[in-house]
Amino acid sequence: MSVWLELIVAGGIVVLSGYLLARVGERLGEVMGWGRTWVGLLLLSFSTSLPELFTSISSAGILKQPDLALGNNLGSVSFNLFIIALLDFMERGSFTHRLDPSLVLSSSFLIFFVFLFLVFLLLPVHGGFLGVGWDTFSVFLIYILALRVIFLHQHRERSKEKRKSLPGKGRLWVYYFLLGGVIFLSGVWLARTGERISQVTGLSRTFVGTLFLAMITSLPELSTTISCVRLGLPSMAVGNILGANLQNLVIPFFSDIVYRRGYILSAVSSSHLVTLLMGGLLTTVLLIGMTYRSRKVFLRMGWDGILIALIYLGGMYILFLNPFK
Repeated sequence: MSVWLELIVAGGIVVLSGYLLARVGERLGEVMGWGRTWVGLLLLSFSTSLPELFTSISSAGILKQPDLALGNNLGSVSFNLFIIALLDFMERGSFTHRLDPSLVLSSSFLIFFVFLFLVFLLLPVHGGFLGVGWDTFSVFLIYILALRVIFLHQHRERSKEKRKSLPGKGRLWVYYFLLGGVIFLSGVWLARTGERISQVTGLSRTFVGTLFLAMITSLPELSTTISCVRLGLPSMAVGNILGANLQNLVIPFFSDIVYRRGYILSAVSSSHLVTLLMGGLLTTVLLIGMTYRSRKVFLRMGWDGILIALIYLGGMYILFLNPFK
């Protein structure tokens, strides 16, 4: 089977599985008494982020390419946010005014993590613990704390609503894990196919990781997010994006564990600063859009969707011109 045919087949499996996973996630939120936002932030994002985890660990531990590993994670953060611009265009109007205000907390944490990475790349932290740098280790600990805070916030909001105890939990969990497994295996297939295609491009590892591998491994997020919107679940869709981005920023901790040539953030190119700044700007625009909640439309898109598209495309152009390998 040719590499391009593999790309089409694996992508088709991911698209179908993403649609089914969105349906199962919606039902799980109902029977478990969870909000749709929390389902997107945790359940859907966990399943759709597995390809990024596998690809980054492989790049760092097997290929010994830290730039490829980190570029995949940071590039996925930006591409996932670019999906919101695509949703704006699909919905023919501003998308962010329909989102649950509780997503502001997750967006704020995401901005915090982005700038934490900026600090670690600009001011490298020397030393570590059991082969893991203090920088990625601290990100992992703060991520656990952030999840706890987000969960408590969601629980407080949901406690105001009357909950129902519905049957069918066991069967839905089986469907969830089965579909998650299919997305994981298809995502791994996509990632390996992407690596094979990227080997003949001759582009920098940072650019290849940030654009090509990030887009390939983010296909599960794209599929699941679009499916959520089609089902009338915009907050679950963006919750999936934000949850996946938070997980993408904690994956370097696991890459650091398998990277045996030092600490991973001390071994990467400075060109990742562009990707981080792009991710921070994109998240800030999303946060402003969710707060201001404008309904104005230009060229079938809201102003925030247009800004997200311009920032992403401009950042990728800068990375394309970047001479670092």
